[in-house]
Amino acid sequence: MDTSPEGRLVIREVLNATEAGLGNGETPIFPISVFQLKAGVNYNIDDPNYDLFRQACKVSAKRLFPNFLSIDASYNLPYYKEGDYNSVVATMGKLSYSPSV
Repeated sequence: MDTSPEGRLVIREVLNATEAGLGNGETPIFPISVFQLKAGVNYNIDDPNYDLFRQACKVSAKRLFPNFLSIDASYNLPYYKEGDYNSVVATMGKLSYSPSV
């Protein structure tokens, strides 16, 4: 959601690292990244971060990550306030494990 030069650089490099994979080309399962889509930010071809959306699609096709979340979905949009980073949807992954017996 960040369109600043610094924010774009961070997003691009996280995507590059995810695409590169681990040392032997394995897909890392953590951290689970979530790419948030928003018209006016990265969803439409003339949006400032559209190139990052395209890169995220390419990386996801290869590595299954990032996952995608639409800020414009009817259940998210009412809570979003442009320019207020506190209103961007927060996501949380779930860690499943089997306890030792």
